[in-house]
Amino acid sequence: MEKNEDVNIKDYEVGAVVGRFQLSDLHDGHGFLIDTVVNNHKKVIILLGVTRALGTPENPVRIPSRENVLDFTSRQYMIQEIYPNVIVVPIQDKNSNEIWSEAVDQKIREVFPNEKVLLYGGRDSFIPCYHGKFDTKALDPEIYISATEVRNSVSKEVLKSSDFRSGQIYHAYQQTPVLYTNYKIAVQEDDKILFCIINEIGVKKSKFRLLEGLAGINDQSIEVGAKRVLGNLIGNLEVDTQYEMSKSKIEFGNKTHRVMNLLITAKKNWGSIKPQGNFTFQWFSIKDLESEGFMIKNIEEDQFDFVHYLINKNREKCIH
Repeated sequence: MEKNEDVNIKDYEVGAVVGRFQLSDLHDGHGFLIDTVVNNHKKVIILLGVTRALGTPENPVRIPSRENVLDFTSRQYMIQEIYPNVIVVPIQDKNSNEIWSEAVDQKIREVFPNEKVLLYGGRDSFIPCYHGKFDTKALDPEIYISATEVRNSVSKEVLKSSDFRSGQIYHAYQQTPVLYTNYKIAVQEDDKILFCIINEIGVKKSKFRLLEGLAGINDQSIEVGAKRVLGNLIGNLEVDTQYEMSKSKIEFGNKTHRVMNLLITAKKNWGSIKPQGNFTFQWFSIKDLESEGFMIKNIEEDQFDFVHYLINKNREKCIH
C-alpha cells in the first residue's frame, strides 16, 4: 500500500508506534514521538521490537546484546509508568520485511479489529521497511539523540543503589547458558610441542600449558580462529592446522556457562616465535613429555588429557 505522509490526523482513531526503546529511561526524542501520538489519538498502541528466540518452543534461547539488552517486560513497565493508558505489545523480528509487516498488521488488528490506524515513526524508523496495510507518518524531532551513545554512557556508570544491583542480578538470570569455544593449540615442529607460561608480577611461576585463546565473533572457521590466536601470541607463523579432539569444562567455578576446549595441532612450516605479550615459551619433545614425573612437575594438570592425546597420536604415527 502506498504510504501517505500528508494525512488528516482526525481521520484515524488509533495511533500506533513501532520501536525498540532500548534505554533505561525514555529520552526527549522518545517523549516527543509518544506525546505527539497521544495528543493526536485517544487510542494508542506501541509495538516493541523483540529479538526472535532460537532453539525450540520448549527450550527457547534468548541472546541479549548491547542493542537488545532489555527484555519486553522491562521496556513495557518503563513506557506505561509515564503513559499508563497506552497499550504495549511485543512484535518479533523477522528475516523478511514483508513477513514482519504482516505481523505488525496482525498484532494491531488483534487489539483494534476495525478502527482506522495511523503508524508513526521517528528519524531512522521502521517506515522504509514497512509494507503493510496501514498509512504511515514520519515525525522528525528537532532534538536527535543516539540511543547507542546513551547506552554506551550508561554502561560506564555504577550506581550506589539496591535497584541497580537487583537489575544486574535480574539480567544475569535472564541469560541463556552459553557454551564458549576455546582453542588449545599444539604448535609442533618435528617431535617438539610449544608450551607457554603467562608471566604475572608477584605471582609464583606456574607450570606450562598449551597456547590458547577464545574463539572470536568474526572467526570464519576453526582454522582461521586458531591462526588468529597464534598471531596474537607468537606473531606471524605459517602453520598447517588440524582439529584433533574436544572436551568441555566448567571454568573458574562458573555453574551457568561452560567452555568447550578444541585441541588444534599446528604444524610449523616457517617463521620464528616472537612473543606478543608477557609470555615465556618453551619447546618440549614428546620424549620429554613421556618421561616419568615430567608432566606432573612441568605441565598444568588441566592440560594432561590433551597432552596424553598428543603423545598417543605420536606413538600411532611411529607404529605406522
